[in-house]
Amino acid sequence: MVMGILQWQIHEMACTADGPLFGQLRVERWLDGGPWFAYGVFAGERQRIAEGTFNGGFQTAEEAMAAVDAKVLTALRGIQTNGVAAIADERRRQIEVEGWTPEHDDAHDEFEMSLAAAAYAVSGTLGPSALLDQATQDAIRKTWPFQAHLFRPTGGRKDLVRAGALIAAEIDRLDRAALRQEEAANA
Repeated sequence: MVMGILQWQIHEMACTADGPLFGQLRVERWLDGGPWFAYGVFAGERQRIAEGTFNGGFQTAEEAMAAVDAKVLTALRGIQTNGVAAIADERRRQIEVEGWTPEHDDAHDEFEMSLAAAAYAVSGTLGPSALLDQATQDAIRKTWPFQAHLFRPTGGRKDLVRAGALIAAEIDRLDRAALRQEEAANA
């Protein structure tokens, strides 16, 4: 498997990936030594989704997969909602301002980021007034996996965005761990 925007399964004459929303994406070579072509299969219909400069295709499977990844990324940016954009912006802030890089996140391998996300999700759902309730504070305190001073709830949307960014960080950490495990198994 090759990771990019998509998780590609590599085969001798074709590479496949599930589409991010639906369908399947394929990169195929029709003739030995010929170009690689990129297709999407949606609702049983096959469509060419990227064209290269090598007889309408690409010289290598990697070029074709990169072209498909770029098309998918562009399409996803076009459908991104305000919530998704806010979560992406918060995740970028966490990395650039707080220093919570992928390497930092990889050290939290006991699902701490998921637990932190849960605490922020509760805070965002209940709002500031509910945070004054002792039982709510106790429940959040039990969920929060880090030092207490690092939990800075404001309630409402901002905390939900923080929760989403922490979930995204946890998913990325799990993906990196799976990739490392797969690479070690293939070594």
